[in-house]
Amino acid sequence: MLIHNDHSKTCRAWISTHKKYFMPKLPDGYEWIHAGKKISKIDLGIRGDDTGDNISDLNLKINELTMHYWVWKNSPTDYVGFSHYRRYFVMPGDGEVMIGKNHEHILTMNEAIDLLQDCDIIVDYSRVFFTPPQSEEILAYQLVEKYLAKNYPEDLELFKRRIANPMIHAKSMFFTRWKVFDEYCRWMFSFIIPAAREFETSEPDFKRQIGYIAEMMLTMFLIKHKLRVKNVKILEGANDSTVETFEPQNFYWNSKAFFI
Repeated sequence: MLIHNDHSKTCRAWISTHKKYFMPKLPDGYEWIHAGKKISKIDLGIRGDDTGDNISDLNLKINELTMHYWVWKNSPTDYVGFSHYRRYFVMPGDGEVMIGKNHEHILTMNEAIDLLQDCDIIVDYSRVFFTPPQSEEILAYQLVEKYLAKNYPEDLELFKRRIANPMIHAKSMFFTRWKVFDEYCRWMFSFIIPAAREFETSEPDFKRQIGYIAEMMLTMFLIKHKLRVKNVKILEGANDSTVETFEPQNFYWNSKAFFI
């Protein structure tokens, strides 16, 4: 049964970073976390993903998923959200923290809970992101397929269809209930962790390929479980340590195309 506007439930949103840049004031419930802290050479003075049960050492291969894993294993809440690298979900109209040029504000915890009363997950709009794998990318796909087949053989056909479809919900950003997040993590990390540990490449451009595939797999998870999706716009901050400017992400499409 859906919870109706139950703001007594706990909700926290985690924002990953791996270097210093402008960090705007954020609504209550948001917390920064240093992704890949175990292998980082800098101290950002914030919580890292290297305590407790963690896979922080895999950050160079799977990006922000090391932070997802840390939250999953160490900080459960009733609702959970993720933002990454200067990107934020935003809503139109007045709010607690206004950003951008079009009268928009950063999504609050209460707003996220309200939105989730008639859907299963909040994600970005779908966009063209992936193309069929080439060169050394093929090895990464083969490893993901290998471990997916070992743990979820029933998902192989869908996996192959997703490789051929370049439209995804990108950036591994979402808000959802913990039950959905837990199922997502049990599924995702069963094949992403062993694939990442086995994957090796001498090409710097491909070292994060397993992480890029994991972005694609979020959309596959939505389809696999026929989740009810609600799209919320994302703004991206400038890659600057002092300037606060925000621009919309490009290439939006209607996510219903995924469920036809």
